[in-house]
Amino acid sequence: MAAHPGGLTTIDPSTERDNPATSQHATPSLAASVAVSVKNLVRGFGPRGVFNGVDLEIAPGEFVALLGPSGCGKSTLLRALAGLDHDVRGSGVVTVPDRVSVVFQDSRLLPWDTVLGNVTLGLRKHDDEAKGRRALTEVGLAGRERSWPYELSGGEQQRVALARSLEVGTSAPGNQTDTGGHEALRRDLLAALGVGEAAVEKAAG
Repeated sequence: MAAHPGGLTTIDPSTERDNPATSQHATPSLAASVAVSVKNLVRGFGPRGVFNGVDLEIAPGEFVALLGPSGCGKSTLLRALAGLDHDVRGSGVVTVPDRVSVVFQDSRLLPWDTVLGNVTLGLRKHDDEAKGRRALTEVGLAGRERSWPYELSGGEQQRVALARSLEVGTSAPGNQTDTGGHEALRRDLLAALGVGEAAVEKAAG
């Protein structure tokens, strides 16, 4: 088993045992009935808190599904378990098997179409290109409209997928009946992605 301080890979776990302030989080000796242990895990990005005081135990061979709305911390918890966190604010101890693998979500972009073409897929209005450009600006990809999916990083591909979902949502029949709700969802999605309010306001203006 391997223990690390809440997945913060910038901290050496060996130093935690020598730190009086965190000595209670020394590398635990887990019972054979526990494969994964999370103790008092706290996570945040800048001033924004994601979750506070998460405790979790998973038995060997057990399958666990994380359910919740966008931005509640599902991916953040998975990244903590895998030790992939960087530049985050947090504390706590995660104990996992020595070998951990992660399968990330697939952006499912069409490789034969441009970034803008992927975003406007399914739109049939005269202003679909303008809407697609606005969505790309909102997710921080302005200027990449003519790029191909293979030219983007994995994270950028996810942003394209999000931009596409945002524009399909605004073009759905009846979307005008809940404009406020859709805008709130849009902002929640962008906040979960980590795109600043400045980008959102600039795109909307």
